[in-house]
Amino acid sequence: MKDNIDNISVLMKKSPDVVKTIELAKMEQFESYYEDSKKYGDTFIEYNKFINKLVSFLKKMNLNSSIEFSIAIKYLIDNGYLSKDGVFYRKEPINEFQSRYGLNIIDGNGVCRNYAYFHNDVMKKLGEYCKRYFCASCSCENAENMSANHILNLIKYNDCLYGIDLAKKLKLHIFVTCWMLQEISIATKMSAKKDFTDIDILYYKPYLEMTSEMCSFEDIQENLKLFGECSIVKDYISPKEYYNSILPKTIKYLAKERDTFTDFHIETLDIKNNIVEGMKRRLK
Repeated sequence: MKDNIDNISVLMKKSPDVVKTIELAKMEQFESYYEDSKKYGDTFIEYNKFINKLVSFLKKMNLNSSIEFSIAIKYLIDNGYLSKDGVFYRKEPINEFQSRYGLNIIDGNGVCRNYAYFHNDVMKKLGEYCKRYFCASCSCENAENMSANHILNLIKYNDCLYGIDLAKKLKLHIFVTCWMLQEISIATKMSAKKDFTDIDILYYKPYLEMTSEMCSFEDIQENLKLFGECSIVKDYISPKEYYNSILPKTIKYLAKERDTFTDFHIETLDIKNNIVEGMKRRLK
């Protein structure tokens, strides 16, 4: 059952086997969250303190949109300003909490889920729309039957919904169907039956969203309705405006603020040390 449960058509049939599989996974996830909260609550409190300090710091900068905030968060992660030791390695973590994937950013390592959860934690505190998007990332038509292998976040810019992938290059994605994102530089309003060979596409895979975020079948149906509405939007930002203006302009501004970022890294060292020491307890 788990092999094909991420197929939207299979999932939304709500067969007894599908419902049972999801409910069991939700129960396991809830128990894991509860145990982690009891044992490592102090570490989670320190993490929340760090997020609050970062949010206050970002609000003082000359950043004026969800895209600019997202670019800044990625810049700070990749350049080690948010990590205890001042370096960040894009690699699979050996120690992580399912309820707090963002912690690994402080520990200096992580992959797409760690980027996405940390980014989400910061954006929500900034008061910006941010929603995790679980997907199968590939360039083959068979992605519809694949399980989720990637996660990124959806943000809003000028009332339009975009996918932004902090774990990879800073590309924006738009909806071309209710279950598919595609990069803006190549995206067109294609039919879902088009040949997508050689095009990186992101197929919505809601199983992990339902289990890790306690979503219902009705929540997924609402998501599909929202994504479908996004796929017919005509006012998306142009690739030229993003890649030739917003992105390079923001990166140039951030590069000039490196001394400020270094100060922030030093000022938050105690909190970061507390977080990493708390994470180490889990390995003992």
